Amino acid sequence: MPDGPKIDYQVIEKDGFDSENPLYNCHVAVCNGKLVGYALYFYIFSTLEQKAIHLEDLYVTPDYRDKKIGSRLFDSVAKRTFDEKCQYLDFSVLSWNPAQNFYKAKGAVDLTEVEGWHMYRLNQESLQNLASKHANDLYEVRDARIEDFNSIKRLAQEGTTQKKKNEQNHDEICISIEENKDFDKPNPYSGYLVALLNDKIVGYALYCYSYSTWEAKSMYLQEFYVSENEHAVNMRNDLFHAVAKKAIEEKCSRIDFWILDPKNAGKFYSCNGAVDLTESEEWHLYRLFEHTKKPL
Repeated sequence: MPDGPKIDYQVIEKDGFDSENPLYNCHVAVCNGKLVGYALYFYIFSTLEQKAIHLEDLYVTPDYRDKKIGSRLFDSVAKRTFDEKCQYLDFSVLSWNPAQNFYKAKGAVDLTEVEGWHMYRLNQESLQNLASKHANDLYEVRDARIEDFNSIKRLAQEGTTQKKKNEQNHDEICISIEENKDFDKPNPYSGYLVALLNDKIVGYALYCYSYSTWEAKSMYLQEFYVSENEHAVNMRNDLFHAVAKKAIEEKCSRIDFWILDPKNAGKFYSCNGAVDLTESEEWHLYRLFEHTKKPL
């Protein structure tokens, strides 16, 4: 973790309240006119699924922690999540933090414990290093365009590790995607990069903009996939470097992401400067689904 906050309240105020496209949303708790707690969250997006919410920070001042204010703040974000038809609510918890019992009581599942998810991070120094690397001239990495969407969807379906859904749900997802009219419009909260070989898209990365109350604007790498081909190893490197370059261009402080296979897939990210924060700091991924949450 960073040694301490690298920004002040003015930056947080500007990024969340003085912007046409705020980088985060925030619920606050007020008691007798005094702000005593807050919950800060942002949206994460998916190619084949509906968007989700990531709860970045939940805090209540010490004098008010026995009044169930934290519970009410969490419930308010959970309600927003499922009122907006988001697929789940994600958040990270340190394994030694007693708050994990609170979250489990709310119905959240520790996916690190159950499925083995690990959190990785690229800090600013690693981003700068990757962004400076020269791309191979054999293929192209660029921002996605509207005409790339079917190829991205095909790759997402090819590379997904999610369990198979029934045919009815699969059809509903495809219809939802095909009727998306905003893919060609600038999205202030997410974007795609694609890798092309002989003018064919063979890889993509989906990134979302996230926020840290310590480091301000950051990036969340949600999806990253390159199909198998003779140049796949180098293409993965160049696509990953392009994501880092995008983060630098967009003035992001870091990139965070979660992976399921740290022993194998984790080697690629570690060789590119990413740190396994689940291994080094014991961060766990928690997820709340609508069907697991306890009644509010």
